[in-house]
Amino acid sequence: MSKAAQRLLRKPNELSHTLRVVFTPVVTPVPSESWSVATRSKKHPAWAAAKNEASGVNSDEANSTRKQSRSHDRQVSHRADRSEKNGPTQSEAGRVPKPTRTSKPAPRDRTKGRTTTATPQSRVETRTTSAVLKAARTRPEVVSEQLMDDVLEYLAPTLEQYKGCTIIDLHPGSCLWSRKVHNLLSPKCHLLLEPESQYQEYVDDLVNEPQSTYKHIDLPGAMHQEIAATYNQLFQDDGPIPVSDRVSSSGPLSANPAILVIGSLNRRKSLRYSGKSFSGSVASIYHFCYGALVNDYMHRFGPVRMLLWTPEQDRIHFLPERTMYRNNSEATVSMGMHVQTAVAVEQIIARRKLNEWSSRSRWSGFHLASEDIVRARAAQYGMKVPEGRQLFHLGSDGKGSSKKQAAKDSPYQIRYETKEQVGQAIDELFRRWNERTTGRRYPIPTDLPHGKVPVEKIYPYLTFPDLADALCEDPSKSFKSSARTRTRSDSGIQQGSLPKMEMESSAWNEKPGKLTMLTGTDIRIAFLADAALCGMNLELHCKILEEQGVDVTELKESLIKFADTIVEQVECKRQVYYADFHRLVDDWTSFFAPSQLLMADRRHYEPLQADPADFNANQNLCLLDCIPTDCELEVPGLADRRQAALACRDIINFLYQYRGQSVTSALEKLAPNASTDLVNLVPAITDPRKGGRLDPKHLKVRQLTCEMLEGLTRAWFEWPFKPDGWELNISISDGEYSRTGSTGPLTPEAVTASDDSDILD
Repeated sequence: MSKAAQRLLRKPNELSHTLRVVFTPVVTPVPSESWSVATRSKKHPAWAAAKNEASGVNSDEANSTRKQSRSHDRQVSHRADRSEKNGPTQSEAGRVPKPTRTSKPAPRDRTKGRTTTATPQSRVETRTTSAVLKAARTRPEVVSEQLMDDVLEYLAPTLEQYKGCTIIDLHPGSCLWSRKVHNLLSPKCHLLLEPESQYQEYVDDLVNEPQSTYKHIDLPGAMHQEIAATYNQLFQDDGPIPVSDRVSSSGPLSANPAILVIGSLNRRKSLRYSGKSFSGSVASIYHFCYGALVNDYMHRFGPVRMLLWTPEQDRIHFLPERTMYRNNSEATVSMGMHVQTAVAVEQIIARRKLNEWSSRSRWSGFHLASEDIVRARAAQYGMKVPEGRQLFHLGSDGKGSSKKQAAKDSPYQIRYETKEQVGQAIDELFRRWNERTTGRRYPIPTDLPHGKVPVEKIYPYLTFPDLADALCEDPSKSFKSSARTRTRSDSGIQQGSLPKMEMESSAWNEKPGKLTMLTGTDIRIAFLADAALCGMNLELHCKILEEQGVDVTELKESLIKFADTIVEQVECKRQVYYADFHRLVDDWTSFFAPSQLLMADRRHYEPLQADPADFNANQNLCLLDCIPTDCELEVPGLADRRQAALACRDIINFLYQYRGQSVTSALEKLAPNASTDLVNLVPAITDPRKGGRLDPKHLKVRQLTCEMLEGLTRAWFEWPFKPDGWELNISISDGEYSRTGSTGPLTPEAVTASDDSDILD
């Protein structure tokens, strides 16, 4: 173990003498002779005994003296009170009273009756140690050298191009991670941006090494409202960044391998914007990723890669596992950076006490299918898992089905080649739909009570049978509500608060992920979602045939009407069907889309598994790997990169106020006729192969891809009919977000709380 690690892991009593802290120790004042006798009598027993022994007075004599003194003080005090009540005496009349010196009442002796050997020095040490330990709890760091070695070995193939680069190190703290990365890459310049003096000892050890390339910059690099001034100083002409690492000031689109940013955003500080408080790490990552779009902060000379340690609970803000949890910040960040997790400790999806079915994770089949895809991507990069280190499986919360079957049926699969085949498929879809909505509603034989059907009997009636398995893992909203009611009833009976009664059996008796039967409501939801996915698949075929020159106008119109019919059926029982129907459809389309919507699905590799003991203060951290994208928002002759990026951010913030609504509805609120004019300028919105729909009113705001948002930004500047003063109009209408850098909701519950249509529990 290195010397720095040994210092960091010292015992508390050693920390108080060696670790430099910014806390000022509180020294207990020495009793003064001018104090009253009554005040001196309240001294600590150990101090009194020591003084009596030094003066040659035994304890009995001292106690007798104290009693006499207390009696005298009480008499004097009583006489003074009586004089004050009756006015001045005759001898004092006409005199100016002398100011009397009063002292604060002596503190209560809480050590009476207890044996103690505390001294002023020991009390100071206790206070100092407590301050150091409190600082450690609020400043967690990675301290496991084995974890750091495994991470760098795992990422080494992707860091090969950064050897000899310039490293910008944000808040290195004890510098353990800094030294490891430095030894691997041998940078020409390593800037340590550490503003806190308590870490000066660790920084000096690196700076004072022979032929050291470390440089200490005592300026904040993150989690501070004035970080812009820091990077202005770093990148000025005579700044510490080597000239050879600087490229065109206009900012290239491709990543700049001459600079690598590492660091820790774990100081638990919060930032305030427009009266709102946000996590310091979340706000910093948001601004850094947005800075890649405008060549700001550390991206001054081109977007750069970042490896940042952050509190683990903050990663869900940028890496939601479901489309319905996307927020404006995640959409903005994904435009400039691809964020993925390199190290994780545990799942951050919380469950409620009375509802163990409450889940923020998708069907386990998606995670199994994703692991196979990601494994192939990692092999292309030449990445190998270090020996003895396990992988962290995203979304694996232990409730998955015992079947362990990966998702395989994609709504984007090409099934037909000719117009006739597509027409026959549409007719078959309509026939099945009519069969289930009129006459024989559900042609599934069942002799079970309460309308429950074994899941195996539902498979033949679904084009996408995995929908039934997904509902077994995560049942519908109505099922959860019934389960919660039954749980409360059972709890009341056990506690004797309700009369005993015979209760019917239900599927709630089974454990999560192991349901074998579905209720009638869940079956209807599966049929509705299956019909919607079939319709989207046929829309894809119509778009392909249309590009081949085939006239499919009638087919497109029939599919659009069919989609409207499904929406009407869902809206008829909105409280029962809406949330679960859209949950399933969004999960299938976002995962199987040719360009996957969620950054968690587009990850290049699986994260490594860490342990809470790998971090001091046992506070879980995760390592986020932020890789620049090639997004170009500049509109030649109309807007440069900064203007276009600002407009893009404002448009995203505005649209995501209505993230559960259709794109056309939200655009119409943005500006009159924008729903038709702007959509016509963005072909991806109406292209099912790119995640769009034939009719954009069936596409929700949260389903907009980066390509669509980029197209909307360009179309906005090219649109000649945008209203005057549109910048001000957007900012005023944007009631939930701030133009100064709002980062939106921080938890999945907060993300869905404002959208009634998305509440699952």
